[in-house]
Amino acid sequence: MTEPIVNSRAFAAYLHRWLEDNNMQQLELAVKARIAPATLNNWLAEKNVPDTRNIAKLARAMGKQPLELSAILFDVEYDKKAATRAEVAAIERRLKDVKAALRGKR
Repeated sequence: MTEPIVNSRAFAAYLHRWLEDNNMQQLELAVKARIAPATLNNWLAEKNVPDTRNIAKLARAMGKQPLELSAILFDVEYDKKAATRAEVAAIERRLKDVKAALRGKR
């Protein structure tokens, strides 16, 4: 069995926890992030994951850095207080790998 490209379970769990911690409904976050409510629901249900553009929109709405959300999604370590160039490079490499793999599935 191959290792999953992304960690949709950890990403969904993080979103659920963030919504609960911030007393926010899914619809509120979707509106704030300017994404379709059904799209957010799919991420929360682990049916699919956001693309780079939606990660940026979601991060902005949550007051997070896009790399922080990407690190959760790609299961890469990230310290928001001291993100090193190596950490950023690792996330960027993983993102390129995911994009390449997705292109190959089309």
